[in-house]
Amino acid sequence: LRVIAMLFIFFFHFKIHGEGTFANIYNKFFEGGYFAVTFFFVLSGFLTSNKLKDKEIYFSIKNSFNYMINKMKKLADIHRSVSKSS
Repeated sequence: LRVIAMLFIFFFHFKIHGEGTFANIYNKFFEGGYFAVTFFFVLSGFLTSNKLKDKEIYFSIKNSFNYMINKMKKLADIHRSVSKSS
């Protein structure tokens, strides 16, 4: 569902200007980009909280900072692997 929402958001940004049947259908089909953004964030929050619900989590600035650093490391690894392949 998140991938579908992401695709709706992606195609929402490519509005077709002009007249014609295809342009009208495309623009009508992807006019719900704002709903897709909300749905994407709500679903992401739900999946994250569901994943973490059984773990004992102590909220503190240090734990939040460590979580953020770990997420950035994962993104950097993905970026490095994509950069090498292209």
